Amino acid sequence: MVARALLVLSLMVTAVGVPAQPARSATVQPVAVRALSLQRALVEVPEPRRLKVALFATPSTGGTSRAFSRSRLLIAGQDIPLASPGVATDQPGNTVVHLEIDLAALPESVLTLPAEPLTVRWEGVTDGGRTVVTVAGTLDPSNRSQLTVPQDDLYALYARLESPSVTPTGSTLAFRGLANILNPFSFDVVVRGLDYRVVVGGAEVMAAERPGFRLRAGQRSDVLLEAEVSLASAAVAAAAVLRGATVEVIGQLRLVTPDGDRLVPIVVRSGP
Repeated sequence: MVARALLVLSLMVTAVGVPAQPARSATVQPVAVRALSLQRALVEVPEPRRLKVALFATPSTGGTSRAFSRSRLLIAGQDIPLASPGVATDQPGNTVVHLEIDLAALPESVLTLPAEPLTVRWEGVTDGGRTVVTVAGTLDPSNRSQLTVPQDDLYALYARLESPSVTPTGSTLAFRGLANILNPFSFDVVVRGLDYRVVVGGAEVMAAERPGFRLRAGQRSDVLLEAEVSLASAAVAAAAVLRGATVEVIGQLRLVTPDGDRLVPIVVRSGP
């Protein structure tokens, strides 16, 4: 009887089959994030409406060099739209992240970025949507060793002085010129006023103030500057004028921003 029962049981098992054991899912290992410390930044302006930015970070242990499917840049907590996802390259002594910024894509809130040290964070994301590299730190805009910007190139690209004249007339010295200023953003920039000095051949001629004006989005605007000063008080400058020396307007724009007025330095020069 026992043998018969075992035979029947074996036939039942053969007919029904043994339930398959569920396959064990492979363990997904989390991707390690390379967190690099920001050392300095270099800004280049190949054209007025586009910036190239290089972030120099502490050297990686290797394997950072790659292009990314997308990336994110935050400055003082603000999301900065990028024109390209970015490329990271490992170099002797540091890792460099190359980015491009389209100024026309920036929001008006960029005008509120503070002039004091700024927190900067960049995140590189792969095709799988994983953040694999981060660069973070603080940059002081006033420290040239931390932030390198071609200041003279910026002035030449965004502002120029056209048809300047400094003319002795009777007992006064009269200045007149057009400051041609480019607004690369997609929004109008309102200027409450311009405080400036007229400098000829390195000698200050006069100081003046220009009332408010508006810089139209994505285009150049001509701003008329006129002032005069007593000829007696500008005798040295008058001699420089007669020699045909370079004329400069050096001052500060008082911009209207969502967070209140903001002073921005400006230098406008005559000549090419």
